[in-house]
Amino acid sequence: MNGLEDMIQFPQFVDDFMQRQFTDKQVGRFYVGHSTNSKKRLSQLITEMICEITGGSAKYVGRDMRTAHAGLGITGAIGCNCEEPGRFA
Repeated sequence: MNGLEDMIQFPQFVDDFMQRQFTDKQVGRFYVGHSTNSKKRLSQLITEMICEITGGSAKYVGRDMRTAHAGLGITGAIGCNCEEPGRFA
């Protein structure tokens, strides 16, 4: 893939992943009450964050992860989906 194809396809990957998160029985509860717009913004921020981390040109402008997740009661693997790595694949 070239850079343009990556830019077009990667956001769709994140959107698909997030849709599964929003409806998941275990982690979906963290998104209850979010508007459609808020969910789209969250997907955009995650796309920007991963792009920046992996050396892409996008810049993440959201809050740091500790601040963003404060007060949500996220502990251990549930916060990073590490218990079942293929669950959202």
